Order: sequence, then structure tokens, then C-alpha cells
Amino acid sequence: MAASQYKGKVVLLTAIEVEYMAVRNHLAGVHEETYLGTVYERGSFATEKWLWEVGIGQIGAGNSASAAAVERAITYFHPEIILFVGIAGGVKDVNIGDVVAATKAYGYESGKVVDTGFVARPEVGLSSHRLVERAKAEARKKTWLRRIPDYPHLLMPEPRTFVGPIAAGEKVVASTNSDLFRFLQSHYNDTLAVEMEGRGFFEAAHANERTQALIIRGISDLIDNKSQYDRQGSQEKAADHAAAFAFEVLAQLDIPEDPSISNGSAISKIVFPKSRSSFPQQVPASGTTNGSPPVEIYYSFAHTRDDETLVEQFARQLAILRNQKRITEWGRRKVIPGQIVNAEVTKHLNAAHIILLFISPDYMASDECFHEMQLAVEKRALQNTIIIPILLRPVALLEETPFAHIQGFPRNGRPISELGNRKGAVFAEIANEISAIVKNFQVDG
Repeated sequence: MAASQYKGKVVLLTAIEVEYMAVRNHLAGVHEETYLGTVYERGSFATEKWLWEVGIGQIGAGNSASAAAVERAITYFHPEIILFVGIAGGVKDVNIGDVVAATKAYGYESGKVVDTGFVARPEVGLSSHRLVERAKAEARKKTWLRRIPDYPHLLMPEPRTFVGPIAAGEKVVASTNSDLFRFLQSHYNDTLAVEMEGRGFFEAAHANERTQALIIRGISDLIDNKSQYDRQGSQEKAADHAAAFAFEVLAQLDIPEDPSISNGSAISKIVFPKSRSSFPQQVPASGTTNGSPPVEIYYSFAHTRDDETLVEQFARQLAILRNQKRITEWGRRKVIPGQIVNAEVTKHLNAAHIILLFISPDYMASDECFHEMQLAVEKRALQNTIIIPILLRPVALLEETPFAHIQGFPRNGRPISELGNRKGAVFAEIANEISAIVKNFQVDG
């Protein structure tokens, strides 16, 4: 099995709805399932390395609820990995919107009452070594930021990532002047954040040795003025940031060392097809009828004059398919006022059957285009998606791009901009190739 086809199972649990929706937004093909009365949803998350089968559940607040929910979810989904993704109050070093990947969770309410007061005897739950190491690696990068729905237009300082301890109890800590906050500072002074599910989560995960566990929290408040932060939408932002980092960890996680799995290797250059027969390994089963739904094509390109001119020339070659309603087309420019741009981009990328990457220096330099390209390459692991890079203008170091192993156009690798009067003929040739793919594409109605 090739690395890009390796299938893994993961469960992501949340406590409240805002956390749940932040996680759900990263999934494709979501559908509802019920087990012993508990309602879950199952979807997929595709990366270049993995095709994750993802179960998600909203379990409510508290360590007891968390422990029971972990046991039930593991019994039902049999995951390799289980994550708790959500929000927390910041205790030390962190700011609103930052993300904490927990190395461990202190059960700070465990202890003994003696004549002189309360003696802390904390229960400590630990994250899995493999997941902590991957979290540390991703925390040193900024790649995960591109998974945030509003990125790169965040209305707050750029969030940071911390990997360290958190504390978990049954009480909401709402004041830095409270005895409980001072207790945390005194007895657990390396704690970065406080929440209410971590101890129970780790306790249940520890009892299932084959399932690796990690907690990821976005900071929604700094203890004081919690209600004010919540009214400003801090919970939504923190949940989005935690989910973005969680899915980046999953995307970059190394495949387990298993002799039955072939990691393969990426081809060091773009392979340009010599005939239509080059595409069958990407084309889904044939049998499309005249009554089939249209194939959705996503245009990913830099919004510069040079690139837009070339993309418009190409799009005219698909007029017949468009008029026959055999295709629909979408690109970032179709976002209407009032919509969240990256949310719409993610939605249409998830829905697309064919994704066209119009490659140029401006494309490679654009954060927005990089975000689209990254999502597209990850989605390619899904069976029903085709990516076609189209080289508009010369680009250096193509062999180091995420799409270097994917077949593209023109066939000879010469950029469209250098073809002079042959631009139209080459665009027509590419359009014919796409038409052949559309005819053989089976779209579920």
C-alpha cells in the first residue's frame, strides 16, 4: 500500500458545540452514526500520507463524562489515535488564541485533607510520546496557521503554539484572585492552561494501550473577564485554532513502522502525460450517463493580471462542457460579500472532483494559493479527486513542491507563457484531456 493510500482511524472528542463544529469543518463526507444511544458522526480527512477515517463526538463537560465517553468511542471506532480538541483558560505564558498541546494533565483536585489544610496528591495523565513529538515539530512551524478558516486575515495577533502541562478539575476557574487559581500557581506552577476533561480523558485512554492520546486546547480566556471574552467570540476563535493545529498534527504524523506498509517515494519531478492513457489510475469508474450530476472543477490560481489572463483563455476552452451542464466551476473570486473566504474555499475544495492548479511564481508566493494547494494535495488521497497542475509561467524548484509527483501539463514541461502562438492549441489540448476525464467520471447523484 502506498503512503498516500494508508488508512488510519482517529477519534476527536469535544465538550461543547463550538468545539465540535470547529472539528467538523475539516472533514469531508460526514454522516451520522449511533452506538448504544450515543450519536457520533464519521467523516474523512485526506493528507498526502494518510486517508484518515475520523469519528467525532460531543461529550459534555467534566472528567467523569470524558472518561466514559473515551471508553465508548474506543469500543465503537477502534481508533489508533484519540484526541480531545477544545478550549481552555490560560494560566501562564499564553494569550487569547494561542494553542496548547498537553504533554500531561494534572488532576489537581486529588489529595488529602489534614489538620494544616489540603495536601496535593495529583493524578497525572500523559500524552503519547509519538503525538507529543509531532506536536513539538509542528509547533516550531507556522504551516498549521493556514488551516484556520480566517487565515491570513486574522483579527488578532498571530497565534502561537505551546507544548506543556495543563490542569484538569471539576470547577470553572473564573478569577485570578480566587483561592483555586492561587492553589494552581502554588502547586502546579508549570501549568499553561486549565480545563475540565483532561484527567478523565487520559485515564480512559491509558487503559486502552493500543490507542495513542493527545489533548489540544485553544486559549479562549485568561481566567479574568471570561464572560467578556466569550461575548467577543473568543471561544469560536480558540476552537478554530485548536482544530487547525490538531489536523496539522494528523496531516504530518509519520506512518507507523510496519513492514507490510510501503512508504514509497515521491517522483522528483512533475510527470507530464503523453496520452490520455496516462490518467486511468486517477479516473474513477466509468459509466456516466447523460442524467449524471455535473463534475465540479475548482480553479486555483493567483489573482494577478498575467495569471488571470491565461486562466481566462483556458476557461473559454471548456465552454462546450459548461453549456452542456456537464461541469460546474468555482474559484476564490466567486466568494460573495458576507461569506468567510477560507470556509467557502474549504467547502468547494472538498466538493470538487477535479482541481486545477495554475502554477506560476505568483501562485507559489501567495499564502492563499499555498493554502488551496495544500488542501488539494491532501484531498487527492480521496478516491474521487483528480489534481492537474498546469504550468503557466516558469517556476524554480518544481521538484520540491507538494505536487511534484502529480501528472501535469504541458506535456513537455514548457510553461504556457513561452509557447507564443501555440498557447491556444495547448489549452485546447488540455481541455480535451479534461473532457475525456469528465466523460469517464462517475458522480454520485
